[in-house]
Amino acid sequence: MQPDAESCDGPTPLASDETSSPSDGLPVITAGQRPQAPRTPPRNFLDRQEQRRLFWVVMPPALVLLLGGLWLERAFFSDPQEPPLPQIDTRLLGGPRGSAGDGTEDAVVIEADPAPLDDARGHRGASPEALAKVRDDTVFRDSDKDAWFAIWDTLRDSDPQALARLAGPQVGFTELFTQPRSFRGKPVRFRGTLRRLQRVDAGSNTLGIENYWQGWVDPEGGPPSPIVVYFLTVPESLQPGMRLVEPVEVVGYFLKRWAYQATDTIRTAPLVMSREPTILLPPKPPAPTNLVAVFLWTGGILAVIGFFILARNRLAARAAPVAMLALALSSQPEACGFAEGSTLPPGSAPLTAASYLDRFALAAQDRAAEGPLTQWNEGRLDIGLRILARLTAAPPEMVAAWAGEAIPPDRPPAAEDASESDRPIRVVGRAVRVRDLSLPEHLQERHSRKTVPVVSLLDSDGVSVDVIAHNVPQAWPRDTDINEPADAVGILLARQAGPLQETNAGSSSDTAKPPPAITLVSARVAWRPGTPLGALGMDYGLFDTVRDGRKLTAEDSDAFYGMLAAAGRAKASSIEAAAGNATDILQLIDPQVRWLETHRGDAVRIRGTARRAIRVAIDDPFRQQQLGTNHYWELYVFVPTPTAVQVNGRLQNTYPVVCCVRELPPNMPHGERIAEEVDLAGFALKRYRYPIATSSDAGNQQESPLVIGRGLRWLPSTEPKAAQQLEQTLGGLLIVVILLLVAAAWLTSGRHRRRRRAAP
Repeated sequence: MQPDAESCDGPTPLASDETSSPSDGLPVITAGQRPQAPRTPPRNFLDRQEQRRLFWVVMPPALVLLLGGLWLERAFFSDPQEPPLPQIDTRLLGGPRGSAGDGTEDAVVIEADPAPLDDARGHRGASPEALAKVRDDTVFRDSDKDAWFAIWDTLRDSDPQALARLAGPQVGFTELFTQPRSFRGKPVRFRGTLRRLQRVDAGSNTLGIENYWQGWVDPEGGPPSPIVVYFLTVPESLQPGMRLVEPVEVVGYFLKRWAYQATDTIRTAPLVMSREPTILLPPKPPAPTNLVAVFLWTGGILAVIGFFILARNRLAARAAPVAMLALALSSQPEACGFAEGSTLPPGSAPLTAASYLDRFALAAQDRAAEGPLTQWNEGRLDIGLRILARLTAAPPEMVAAWAGEAIPPDRPPAAEDASESDRPIRVVGRAVRVRDLSLPEHLQERHSRKTVPVVSLLDSDGVSVDVIAHNVPQAWPRDTDINEPADAVGILLARQAGPLQETNAGSSSDTAKPPPAITLVSARVAWRPGTPLGALGMDYGLFDTVRDGRKLTAEDSDAFYGMLAAAGRAKASSIEAAAGNATDILQLIDPQVRWLETHRGDAVRIRGTARRAIRVAIDDPFRQQQLGTNHYWELYVFVPTPTAVQVNGRLQNTYPVVCCVRELPPNMPHGERIAEEVDLAGFALKRYRYPIATSSDAGNQQESPLVIGRGLRWLPSTEPKAAQQLEQTLGGLLIVVILLLVAAAWLTSGRHRRRRRAAP
């Protein structure tokens, strides 16, 4: 039995005579039936035309979506991550000073008598004598008590407003941590977040202070290392605790870099003494997300996608020598430390060369015992080596004073005059030959050296001078004719006689030479080649002790300050002309090229974003006199690289360059966290290594070029807020225009559909 048509699961098919007529070929619609649209054949996605259609349907919306998202992030949510800034390593290796440090309970620490601070350098909270007893990188010691209670007494009696005026602008953690001697006892001001506060008993004292408060403050702008502050009182609204989050401003006196036991090891932190913290208003919370703007931008992006789908339009995209200055004749003597202060007592006048030599029985009358000045023998060589040792050990400010009173060599051999024999003589000319003089065995044992360099000079008048020196540029070849600009300041040792007159035993290449007009003993022979930096008076021989891949050390100090002094004698425009266009950063940082080793002192030009600019105080009076200032500025400039570089396993498209300059433009922001575009021309010194902070290890090291300059060009943004508002306004107008175009296209498409339906 066949089922009825109405009981079938599927629709009843039409007979062939019901659907078409052989006469006209038109479909015949019976009553109750709906017309069926003709079937669209399946698309062939292997067809080139179909592939092109899919490309222009999919790729333009995807590209617009990507660009729109990037623009949206840049305009509203941009917070670019720059490469990490240098991190201060606060670990105290070897244990705090003042203790044995090596586990020996009965060890005795012997320290030199402290040098008093110069109170003329500004107001201090305690006497220079009391502050001179304070030692950095130590726990509290008995020698700190005088300065400790003197500062408390000063704070208790001082006017807070007057102290705030004395403190001046804010300082950062780096300045306090790296320059404790400069800030010792001086008023300072900084801001941060108070994280911990506890009450501490003061112990017995004559000031009647029963207790004070110990606070740990995270400095504003980083790094993530605390500053320890002791307060005399705290506001009633501030409750002690170990988990505080209180924005405060601190005005007080800096005491020392204090050693304390951290959770991992012994660390150090700046210690400041303050009367009372000033509680600041908490920062405003971030503005809530504007949902209307989010929906507007989201709708705009979707509208762009719809517009491209409907319209299927195609998108397209697009892409000098320096003026040479006069040769500076100031000698660059060898220093005995790096920013550690003078070796002379404060306020004392430098000794004359005659008085200094007389202290060691090396004056003219003592040298006369070896015979006439025109006679050369081993005794005269011996006394010359003794003078050389004393000149090398002399304080740098004393040697600089001798250079200022030096006289030119006498042209004809003058009559011997003991009063004039101790006066320093300056020779300016050209070095023509260098020879390492071998010493007799008994002099080798006495002076702990086998050879001593002797430089033959010709001054501007052609007078021949031999100089027995301690430091001679290593770049000068030995026993070979040379012609290099040089100068020296030394003590007269002989006339018409010298050590190179006789054959130098032990060396077959040495030959006798005519006697020089005079023979001098000098601490160093300076080399000032005809480069832009050499024309400014820089002694290139100072580069011999510079070592790459390390932080600044005592061996770098002469070259570092010599370059700062030379940069100060130049005009900014002349250094820029010598540097030319921006230097390729890759050649400065590529370890395979090793550019700095052969181009030390060359002019370079750095353009990038300064992320940190801090003021570095100079403690040494001699360096202050040498530079004519008591500070310089240290900047970290991030320079864009042509391609991404990998540093400590991290890819970055900018690379930091450490720049030290004498001055900053007026009103330029400075501090631990800035973002200022700068253009700096200077001279390359070395590859400078410093620690950086990473998420995994705070002990990572990074090497960056160190550039020395006079100043820089500040390129401030012109009305950045107005520009950002203009950008957002134009973006909003663009979205509105696109929405209108999409709406118009949609309405036009709807009219076409209605017309097709209404057509018979």
